[in-house]
Amino acid sequence: MPSIAIALVAVLVIGGVSAAAQTSLPGQPLYPIKVHINENLEGAFALSDSMRADWDMGIISERLSEAQQLASQGQLSAAAQTDITNNFDTHLYDIGSMITKLKVAGNTTDAAKISAKFKAMLTGQQELLASSSTQLSSATQQALVPVVAELQGALSAAAVLSSSTTTSVDASVKK
Repeated sequence: MPSIAIALVAVLVIGGVSAAAQTSLPGQPLYPIKVHINENLEGAFALSDSMRADWDMGIISERLSEAQQLASQGQLSAAAQTDITNNFDTHLYDIGSMITKLKVAGNTTDAAKISAKFKAMLTGQQELLASSSTQLSSATQQALVPVVAELQGALSAAAVLSSSTTTSVDASVKK
């Protein structure tokens, strides 16, 4: 009986820490749990290419939201920017790799769908960041410059992926 009680307490503590980590930001003690445990666990349930792409896009959106939140609080440090952009880049790479894998496998329709969705998500994030930036101080806007540059680079990459998958789909339809 005591071992069951200990196990139950352990599950409650771990679950509580995991839940508390969900709202943490870069630089906070629970942030590594959020990024390396909670998010990876969520990603493990993304069983299809489409689900995985949606998960990656959600993570990218979350990183951009974190950057904006930290910047508005005047707490977007260089270390936080690095954490955010490194994680952003990882998920950007994963989406690009998935689209390429689908194209190579001849699944150009799914590649085009994911690519278009990715481009639309990044465009929406860019518009959201631009509209909210007008309400931020110039120091906060300056802190967001590296994040905005990262987003613009990702949008350029998404545009290339989108046009190349559209070309692939058009070519397969003509055959």
